[in-house]
Amino acid sequence: MILRKAVAPCLLALVALPLAGCPTEPSGPPATTSTTTSTTSTTTTTEAPLPTLTYNGTAERAAGCFSGAFGTTNAFANVLGADGWWNFYFQGCNLGSTETVALHEAGSGSPVGNEFQSPTGYKCRLSIDGGSDATPYYTNDIGIADTGGLIFLSSSYDWPDGDVSWTVTCIDVDTPV
Repeated sequence: MILRKAVAPCLLALVALPLAGCPTEPSGPPATTSTTTSTTSTTTTTEAPLPTLTYNGTAERAAGCFSGAFGTTNAFANVLGADGWWNFYFQGCNLGSTETVALHEAGSGSPVGNEFQSPTGYKCRLSIDGGSDATPYYTNDIGIADTGGLIFLSSSYDWPDGDVSWTVTCIDVDTPV
């Protein structure tokens, strides 16, 4: 009888509202929640700068003068990297500081009217060793047509006595100057 009195309220709970102290059946499966998280990944690739390309030469003076475009020791046809070139010659005399460097077309083998082309990805300049004379860095054009005879470097003082050493330096186009 005692058992019947204890179970009776629970049986009533199955038919009516649940009462305190009686176990209840869930009314359905538990609710599910779904959370979607999106993560965006960014990869930054930094390429190393191109290596510096350096080319050297010596222009020869005889009796204080350079022979210019017609001499064999002062005209230069330089291959720069895989696809660049710079063709130039030294001319003038140390008397009156008239030394200049001009683009050289004769016998260069490169297209007429294009005597300078920097290698892909580079900018280049010519400097006179032992002095402060140097061009800016060029990427593709020195003058309007880069034709032979165009003076692109001149001096306001005598370049070093004897032979004059020069250097063409090509650096990555993105390198600040």
